Amino acid sequence: MKRGVKTGKGTPVSDTTLKYPLWQNHYLQAMAETHPELLKGKISAAEQVVSLRLKQLAITTDDYEEQIALAAALKSLKVLKQQWTNPVNDSMSRYAMTALHSDGSSFCPQA
Repeated sequence: MKRGVKTGKGTPVSDTTLKYPLWQNHYLQAMAETHPELLKGKISAAEQVVSLRLKQLAITTDDYEEQIALAAALKSLKVLKQQWTNPVNDSMSRYAMTALHSDGSSFCPQA
């Protein structure tokens, strides 16, 4: 499914096919958000959707690839939240994480 993730101003960040669109849209929106006033809400929404999906998979399937991607997404969101609460002049790290996650490697939430 093709999805264009947008930042707070509606600027497309990517137009890629998401392997797990149920939660990846929320994750990528949080990772791409540049407005501090919107970031907390997007991180929280992404964490909720990712956590819910992890719980669903634990009960219903053996899709380990998605479980690994979900765990990596939660870890990245935690790092993003720490950067948001303790700002450091490291604006590129968020974009680096997003780029890494779009390469399809097994430890990344983007496939």
